[in-house]
Amino acid sequence: MEKSPIRVIISDLGRVLLNFDNDIFLRKMERYSSLTAEEMRGAAPMYLPVLREFESGRMTPADFYGKMSSILGAEVDQETFYAHYSDIFRLDSPVSSLIKSLRRKYRLILLSNTDRMRYGFITNSFPEIFFFDAYVLSFEVGAVKPEPAIYRAALDRAQAAPDECLFIDDLRKNVEAANRLGIQTVHFSGGTDLRAELESHGIAFPMSCSRVLV
Repeated sequence: MEKSPIRVIISDLGRVLLNFDNDIFLRKMERYSSLTAEEMRGAAPMYLPVLREFESGRMTPADFYGKMSSILGAEVDQETFYAHYSDIFRLDSPVSSLIKSLRRKYRLILLSNTDRMRYGFITNSFPEIFFFDAYVLSFEVGAVKPEPAIYRAALDRAQAAPDECLFIDDLRKNVEAANRLGIQTVHFSGGTDLRAELESHGIAFPMSCSRVLV
């Protein structure tokens, strides 16, 4: 069956537009805890469900700080905690520029699992990535990828049929969830030639736009 022409590009945020490393946060927390960063990493089964609640908007920043500080054994004030928790990102300029180059021809939507504290940090620190037509954020819509509800929220903003949308994400489970709803996808991982992948879906780039290999 022939695919529909793409009208909307939906992009993930983390490890697409912005690279991040949660170990940066854990290493900083060593200053306030008797645990090593490796020991904190081992507590992931305890704190990942807490993070999911925070990203879904079902937990306040104060409650998240309290629960995480307890799990990590950290004696740290809330302001310092969030300064370290949020400052883990760096811009992927080539990818950002590549996607930005498409905004005149395609509707662009940002779709991200994030929380209000990290997103606030990102808006202040990386204003150059806010070139999208719409933003679908897990803490605002009350659902996280790969839950179907967050993709449906993105489709509502897309103003297009699922097969007219192309979703870019670094996690295969998130890509597969989008596929199940009829959305075309690109799994963006190490070694991905993003321009080539997008072109394979019929995306047309400005002549001046170079290839992005990650």
